[in-house]
Amino acid sequence: MGAFPPYYSISNDVIYDRGLAEGVKFFQKHYGLTPDGVLGEQTLKELNTPPVDRIQKLQVNLQRWQHIAERLPSRFILVNVPDFHLFVYENNSVLFSMKAIVGKSDLPTPEIASTITRIVFNPPWNIPNSIAQNDIIPKIEENPNYLTENNIRILKNGGDDLSEVSPDEVDWGADFNYHFKQDPGPQNPLGLVKFEFYNTEDVYLHDTPAKSLFDKNERALSHGCVRLERAFALVPYLMNDDPEWDEDKINGIINSGETTFVKAARPTPIYISYFTAWVDDSGFLNFRPDVYERDEFEPSFSGSSYYSPLDSVVKTTSTDIPEGTPISPGISGSPGSKGIEGSPGTQGTPGSPPSKGTEGSPMTPGMSGSPPSPGNPASPTPVPPKAVSQPL
Repeated sequence: MGAFPPYYSISNDVIYDRGLAEGVKFFQKHYGLTPDGVLGEQTLKELNTPPVDRIQKLQVNLQRWQHIAERLPSRFILVNVPDFHLFVYENNSVLFSMKAIVGKSDLPTPEIASTITRIVFNPPWNIPNSIAQNDIIPKIEENPNYLTENNIRILKNGGDDLSEVSPDEVDWGADFNYHFKQDPGPQNPLGLVKFEFYNTEDVYLHDTPAKSLFDKNERALSHGCVRLERAFALVPYLMNDDPEWDEDKINGIINSGETTFVKAARPTPIYISYFTAWVDDSGFLNFRPDVYERDEFEPSFSGSSYYSPLDSVVKTTSTDIPEGTPISPGISGSPGSKGIEGSPGTQGTPGSPPSKGTEGSPMTPGMSGSPPSPGNPASPTPVPPKAVSQPL
């Protein structure tokens, strides 16, 4: 099942000419493939998928839309995991979008409904024990200077004692009873800004120094959190376009190197969702790979009761996150939860705030994201179900 653009006409010509190549590119773009016009393994697999499989996928996704449609407010952020994109919606229109990196198949990004309430500039990374033991300690054993080179400190575990410990005092062969914390900086895998929302999975949105990973077509690469291609584009939106929060102020905070917690002036509902099929605003059907293999385990329209993880909507407001000592007028909060993001030392160029004119620019109708790089098209914009103006 698929559609070809108007300029492609079917003929008896068996030659793979330019017109047919353009038709293949069109197909690839709407099926989440690199639109290179090459009939590779993945393209042939999608072309040869039986119609009955496509119909079943549509049924599953219609059920997913049904469970989210009635609760959508007029303004919200949507992360579609199989599409590897984030969309910002207002009144059923996409204001802007960007590429995203989501969890690996064995560390999947969960479906969440919550509200973004806080921005953290220069975030530290509280490294989860699983990553500390499986990734960090082996690197320390190979390179005794690894912690110093990556600005990682060792803190005691237990009670309120979070005093720092020298690596020389640690017996790496014994039971590990310490906590790793990576200070803010260009090597920190959280990048330069993080966006927090209440959830029980320690998941958040964040910047990343590994910008080159966004050149990949399939981006299930993280430890569960969502990395953003243009994270700083969300800042003015969440601060309600307050002129006080201009580029100079943001750069000043970033250049200070100090961790700074800021309440979102405009707390915004966020839905981390899982849609593998939809019709875009140009009327074309889109399919995406079932990266977590969830489609085949969900019931179709056979009368079975259907449960979506989004049925348990998290209702939050800007006051739900406890405040700490005020840092400056309008800036308050305490350090966020540990999080579950990737290990340090990732290759890539350190992130930085975007230059003027790049934040929140409206996209071309029918398309989303920033201008695509070669082999990486912007994803066709999904059309959300009819939104209703109601709080979460």
